[in-house]
Amino acid sequence: MTHVKFSGTLDMEAAWTAPPALKFSVPEEDLHVKFIESYLSASREVLLLRYMLVEGRLNQTVHILLAKGEEGWVLKLDRSASVLRTAGVKLLIATLAAWCQVRGLTKTSSTVEAYEDRGRFYAAHGDTSQPRTDR
Repeated sequence: MTHVKFSGTLDMEAAWTAPPALKFSVPEEDLHVKFIESYLSASREVLLLRYMLVEGRLNQTVHILLAKGEEGWVLKLDRSASVLRTAGVKLLIATLAAWCQVRGLTKTSSTVEAYEDRGRFYAAHGDTSQPRTDR
């Protein structure tokens, strides 16, 4: 399962009100990513992020969870929404991991190491975060 684990503290309310509203393209790979929406659980311990990811002719709606657990935080694909674990999905996870690290979390383990450098680039250049106004 594609995932990244973190330690540290994160203000989930702030992450929900200004989510990683990423929108970027990698033309040479025919890859396009666009943020759709985010949801925060009533317990304030799970943030669901939805993205549209297009790779060539493959269109996927990707659901990603950022969840607080007993051993820290985990960023992973939501099991309830089936998705092919393509290179674009792994790059999206790495980009969101870089976003989490900028907000104070410390990475403890990852299955997307090969995508981390590019993820940091797109986290810095593809983030169009805007505070939510529909609260």
